[in-house]
Amino acid sequence: MYLAAEVRPPRRKRTARRRMTGVVRTFRLEEANALLPRVSALVQKMLAARREAAVARLELHAVGGHWPQGVRTAHLVHQVREYEALVVALIEEIHGLGGTVKDLDLGLVDFPAHAGGEIVNLCWKVGEPEIAYWHRWDEGFAWRKPLTDLPD
Repeated sequence: MYLAAEVRPPRRKRTARRRMTGVVRTFRLEEANALLPRVSALVQKMLAARREAAVARLELHAVGGHWPQGVRTAHLVHQVREYEALVVALIEEIHGLGGTVKDLDLGLVDFPAHAGGEIVNLCWKVGEPEIAYWHRWDEGFAWRKPLTDLPD
């Protein structure tokens, strides 16, 4: 059971694109880089919404967060839910473009690509002007390698 201070996470729409077909869209480096202006804007909105949700959660905690606490508590709960729903919508939009949000705090997005006979991830982090790193499908951010090391 949730108290007012324990805001339920928004329900996620199921995206069947990858689950049903098993097909993953892959990108050439130029294609992924061409998406970065749009993806960057979406990630920046996502990070801002996460910050606002965190601030609202802190305020909610400060007022006690117990129902009924009045109009302020109800407003804060509503704010948290709206910001969290916005974050989910932005993630889904990025996924719809073919990118995969890997880390919400870092603003990390991967783009699947073919290299060396396997699928790898072209790895981009908010603030980087272009994709400059990659890692294997089963690796993560800690294993990022420069594109100069990308197998042919």
